Amino acid sequence: MAALGVMTLNQVQAQGEKSGVNLSKGMSAMEMPQSSLRTSEGDSWLDHAADSYAGGMGTEADPYLIATPEQLAKLCLDSRLEPSGSDELPLIFEGVYFKQTADIDLSSRSVSGMNIGEYAIFAGVYDGNGFSIKGYSFQNKTMEYKNVTLGFGLFLNSQNAVIKNVTMEDYSIKMDYSNMENGIYRISPLISYASNTTVENCRVSGTIVFKGKGKTNSVYVGGIAGVLTDNSTINNCHAEGTISLGVSLTNSTEGNNFVCAGGIVSDMTGAAKISNCMNKSNISVEATGTSEAGVIVRSGGILAWAENVQILNCANTGDLNAKSGNTVNDASWVQAGGMIACVNKTANLANCWNAAKITSEGGFVDQPAGPFACYKGEKFSTRNCSYDRKLLVIEGDDYPQAYETAFMQSEEFVKMLNQALPDGCLFWRYVEGDYPVIDNPEITDPTAVETIETAKVSFYTQAGGLVIMAQEPMPVTVYTFQGVMRISRLIPDGTTTISLPEGLYILKLGNESHKIKVRR
Repeated sequence: MAALGVMTLNQVQAQGEKSGVNLSKGMSAMEMPQSSLRTSEGDSWLDHAADSYAGGMGTEADPYLIATPEQLAKLCLDSRLEPSGSDELPLIFEGVYFKQTADIDLSSRSVSGMNIGEYAIFAGVYDGNGFSIKGYSFQNKTMEYKNVTLGFGLFLNSQNAVIKNVTMEDYSIKMDYSNMENGIYRISPLISYASNTTVENCRVSGTIVFKGKGKTNSVYVGGIAGVLTDNSTINNCHAEGTISLGVSLTNSTEGNNFVCAGGIVSDMTGAAKISNCMNKSNISVEATGTSEAGVIVRSGGILAWAENVQILNCANTGDLNAKSGNTVNDASWVQAGGMIACVNKTANLANCWNAAKITSEGGFVDQPAGPFACYKGEKFSTRNCSYDRKLLVIEGDDYPQAYETAFMQSEEFVKMLNQALPDGCLFWRYVEGDYPVIDNPEITDPTAVETIETAKVSFYTQAGGLVIMAQEPMPVTVYTFQGVMRISRLIPDGTTTISLPEGLYILKLGNESHKIKVRR
């Protein structure tokens, strides 16, 4: 998807005037137009969009504030342009900041049309600020589509954007297409399609059910995003719920049918990276019917398809299934992998683990489910990756990283993960009787450091402990790498010495956290 330049706010206003937008009087240079576009499908939030935001000027220091469903609807309308007939879409709102300031509940009205970046590409910064967006529920009637590219997600198109701290709770996406032909579908609750976009600290929980019938279609479903390209990154994002994708094929004679779902992203390419992410969604992908064209079915815990991607410090605990009932063509592939279903060329995994059942059925090409990847492409590597052998039985000894469930739910496993953290990754926390979880998102610097100084405090390690020099009283907490708290107290100003056994620890001083190593 190519960009047609960058649109400033004034240019958006001009575009709006050409499109018949009803502009408010007295608009300043930093105010955005209120689009006159509305949905015709029932009582949508777009029909009740606010005339202004809760405050702000759109700058980094003073972002536009969004506190209600009506104000979120305003952003959706402000980021929507009239179709131009061109395949190239303009970038809008580059350098413009938005910040959510309250929980938003969308359950009482339709979210039809509640997409940011329609006929345009959002290039701004949206900070969910830790607040939730609840009840993003959409259900279409049986529909017919031919020769189209359709996307669905809160962010429809983005480029050069930052989307962070967004929580989507109890979302529900249910789609049923009766006659699909030569279509591309990108479905996700948060992001449909993005390039060169940073996604961080986002959480989603809910259900996706996609059903379709037709020929020569590509369907990409992801828990966080449908398709990401060109240097996009996802960090510290978590998905939980259910994804069910089923396509019935009818008389496809050319091209390929792709039916793909990933717990975090469906397809990702272009020097991209996923780090500190967990998928807990159960994923089922199935193709039925007959097709003389190729049929590719993929189910991946983190990604369905990858090209030139790094996956660092990630985990999957959602059960995966990929199934094909096609019995005509020998170009039918069924791929299921704990991290990635299919590596097209290059993928590097480090400190990742899988604890889920993975099954694959059908397909003429024999590709058994893999704990990390099914099809491994040209260059595929793993470092310190592991899986639960009780949940996935692999014949032979190609995967020496298999462990018992009891070990993967132990403090020793957490210690092993935390001692092998890739640079910049978050540490794991022990949960009694369960698999570990990624802990405090404030901890972003895991590099071993002996002396760190800030304006108000400095510290250094020494034999048998550490020394903290504070200019004012402050709270101090020390965790083991297994997530066990060793010390938590308020220290006075001045110099404080804390005794600790030899080992690696997480030290939290005020709002900052650091990894430290104590020697004998």
